[in-house]
Amino acid sequence: MSSLGDRTYTVKWDGKLGITSDDNGSVYRGYLGYPSIAFLMLKGVLPYDEELAEALKGIPWKTINERFKSYRLVEEYICQLLEEKGIPRSRVKATIARVLAEIRRLKPYKI
Repeated sequence: MSSLGDRTYTVKWDGKLGITSDDNGSVYRGYLGYPSIAFLMLKGVLPYDEELAEALKGIPWKTINERFKSYRLVEEYICQLLEEKGIPRSRVKATIARVLAEIRRLKPYKI
């Protein structure tokens, strides 16, 4: 489901590393979109930090992305929000690095 709750995404997985989703990033830009990443986290394929995930609930990502129009600025804003919730910026950055490194290592592919 989208961060605003107005869209639902379908993720298809082959049980290994083949995955696809009908989110805009996956369909129109060809990258591994957040529905697929979240799915692989829940399946234990990618690292998952439950406390961090809980702190990220309810964040209106689409609104924030449209406001800042820059991944770096969005990341900075989210890190500030998370710090207010007691999640250190270093933990956020380390989690992002771990997930991206694992995606690069595993090389999931579009089915």
